[in-house]
Amino acid sequence: MMQQPQPQPAYYATPPRPMPMPMQYQPQPQRFQTAAPAPYGYYQPAPPGPGMRFAQGIYDSSASLGRVTGIFQGITGIFIGCVVLAISILLIVRKETRVIVDATIKKAECTDVTETVNNKKQITKNCVLTLNFYTKEKNALTEVTLSSNEKSYAEGQIVKISYDSTNPLDVQMHKITLKTVGWILLAVAILIIAGSGFRIYVSRNYKLAQSAEGLNYAVGAVSDGFR
Repeated sequence: MMQQPQPQPAYYATPPRPMPMPMQYQPQPQRFQTAAPAPYGYYQPAPPGPGMRFAQGIYDSSASLGRVTGIFQGITGIFIGCVVLAISILLIVRKETRVIVDATIKKAECTDVTETVNNKKQITKNCVLTLNFYTKEKNALTEVTLSSNEKSYAEGQIVKISYDSTNPLDVQMHKITLKTVGWILLAVAILIIAGSGFRIYVSRNYKLAQSAEGLNYAVGAVSDGFR
């Protein structure tokens, strides 16, 4: 026969769980966050007044104008530097046709010439020189006549001249070669390009320089308008 389950004692029974009560809304007191007091000795500046706001507006406007004009002038300077650079390279690589030699003054006829410049009298020298020199191509003695008004010359004096290699009678006093002019222009072009690039950099990154550039441009434009 099957045994019937025996009822468990009361102390083994699970007590009933109480039903959760709904939480009532409890209003919290409102708290206002206040700034911490400034430390002792700390100066808190006053808000800017109308004059300060006006000055700040002029500063910002001149900086905007200076940024545009500075960058534009820098780009223009780079373009000019590139043109000078191209001219210098052409002069450097150009074949030199003039030859520099020493010439001996065979005869010198110098006279004083009085000129009036700006209501002032000036005395200059006008010399007609007969020169002897040897060409480098054929080592031939050549005699030419040359006029000069730079200074006074004497017979037997040695001077530097340059002549055209294709025409030895085309003579002039030597001053500077085109190749030397090319090297000088090359240095000038590098300085122009570097300075223009630096100006663009400053005009893009420094507001104080932008403002100074803008004020300078505005003052120049106003002064030109009153001329």
